[in-house]
Amino acid sequence: MRTPQQPALRVQRREPLTVAEARRLVQRTVRDWAMCALLLRARGLDRPRWSAEGTTRGRGRPLRDAA
Repeated sequence: MRTPQQPALRVQRREPLTVAEARRLVQRTVRDWAMCALLLRARGLDRPRWSAEGTTRGRGRPLRDAA
C-alpha cells in the first residue's frame, strides 16, 4: 500500500518536466497502450462482445451468451 509521502502520480510535481522526462513518459504510455492492444487482440477481445456474430474472431472462446 502507498505511504502518504509517496506521490500517487508524477503530475503532482511542482517543477516542470524536462524534455527527456516528458519524452520518456510519453514513450512509456504509448508502449503500455500498445501492449494492452496486443494482449486484447491475442485474446480475441479487440471487438465488442455485443457484435452480431456469436463468436470472437481468431483464437477467442465463443461468447457465453451464444447458444
